[in-house]
Amino acid sequence: MIWLIALLIVLQSFFYWIFKALILFGTSFLELKLLPVLILLLGLWLFSGHSHEETLVD
Repeated sequence: MIWLIALLIVLQSFFYWIFKALILFGTSFLELKLLPVLILLLGLWLFSGHSHEETLVD
């Protein structure tokens, strides 16, 4: 039973070590700390598109 608890602790710490970057990014994303960056990326995406005049075929 003790080895089972030890194995559980080792597995939890291993998965925490692997997913630490994802946890930090997910936390900042959910707390909306990245909101200005997301708005900037959305604005760049919208303004980088083709205008309607360029896509018309003569």
